Amino acid sequence: MSERWVEARPLAREAASYRPPRFDVERYEAVDKAASPSANDLTGDVTLNDAIAQALIQNPTLQSFGWEVRAAEARALQAGLWPNPRAGVVSENHGGPDRVEVRNTLRISQVIELGDKRKKRIDLAEADRALVAWDYEEQRVNVVAEVARRHVATLAAQQRVSLNRRTLRLAEQVLQIVTDRVDAGVTPTSERDKALVRVSIERIRLNRAERQLASARQSLAATWGGKTATFDSVVGAFDRVTDPPDRATAVSRVGQNPRIARYDDEIEQRRRAVELAKAQGVPNLTAGAGVRHFADSDSAAAVVEFSLPIPIIDRNQGGVLEARYRVAQAKAQQRAAEIAVNDELVRSFEALAAAHFEVRTLQRETLPAAQNAFNAARESFKQGRTDYLNVLDAERTLVDVERQLLDATETYHQRTNDAEAVLAGPLEID
Repeated sequence: MSERWVEARPLAREAASYRPPRFDVERYEAVDKAASPSANDLTGDVTLNDAIAQALIQNPTLQSFGWEVRAAEARALQAGLWPNPRAGVVSENHGGPDRVEVRNTLRISQVIELGDKRKKRIDLAEADRALVAWDYEEQRVNVVAEVARRHVATLAAQQRVSLNRRTLRLAEQVLQIVTDRVDAGVTPTSERDKALVRVSIERIRLNRAERQLASARQSLAATWGGKTATFDSVVGAFDRVTDPPDRATAVSRVGQNPRIARYDDEIEQRRRAVELAKAQGVPNLTAGAGVRHFADSDSAAAVVEFSLPIPIIDRNQGGVLEARYRVAQAKAQQRAAEIAVNDELVRSFEALAAAHFEVRTLQRETLPAAQNAFNAARESFKQGRTDYLNVLDAERTLVDVERQLLDATETYHQRTNDAEAVLAGPLEID
């Protein structure tokens, strides 16, 4: 039996994904354990491609979808089998009390399917296989998209830890300046207390960021079935922000989403179900032959029989009608899927455009101004031309801008991932 896997969507198409082994029909009870992927964990620095490749092989949910494809293959095999012949023995006693005649009849009968049922049953099973393969491909895209989201989340968590460490060092530096001025008698003690509060707050934020990073690392490792995060860090171009592509061009590619692309096969499957329903309205012929033995005369006779239901009441009219309704339903579902996916893509693009604008504005205007203001305030404080409140205010403004930029950059990448998940392919086409 040939394999039936749909062509992989462009998203991470080059990465191999798990496909379960096929079992020998006569040895189906023996599972080839060596064919199961080992639960290896990534170490060192992990790129997005590393994480995707690992998850596509070891993600347990994707593996379960792969086994469902194999199960559909088995159902197609079963659909092509002929009905088994039937064997039976009948023993009859005839006559009155003075003479009893014993007849023993051995019969073998076979159901002969009419209406081309077997072929149409195979056709339907093959169509079912295609739909199951689409389910697998949709899950493959979902795994890739989820890995990308968690990879970005881990990158951002690392950036937050780094930012909080720098902020803590900055607060400690300001504390040292204030302490020196308090010791010199030019700054009141209350200013040092304010600086100490700032340091303690930054320590709390750093601790929170480190715990969030540990959680993000574990969440990423879980995509490939890892129970613990054994890698050192994730790497990627987090600061790389490019202009979003033309939305109209992206919308024209939305048909490659598995939720839409599957409907050609979905409608074909429903049509084949109609054909099978029609065939099931044709009665099957039962043919039999056997030998009848007469015990009193020790003689035998051949027996031949044929039976055929008379289709004057039940011609599977309800089954055919239901199957036709299912075709119409699939066409409506196709239109609903197209609308839903298109709407999802448009909303992703709007969110992406908003995040892109925010990042660019923060990078080019807000952050440089906040950095200059802080540098000027700190220098004025060192020279005694201003008090600590001005430095503290400038410091808080700078840190808030940096945090806002980090959040906006993460949002930009996540919305990019969302759009690529809808397109089932990269936004940028080489």
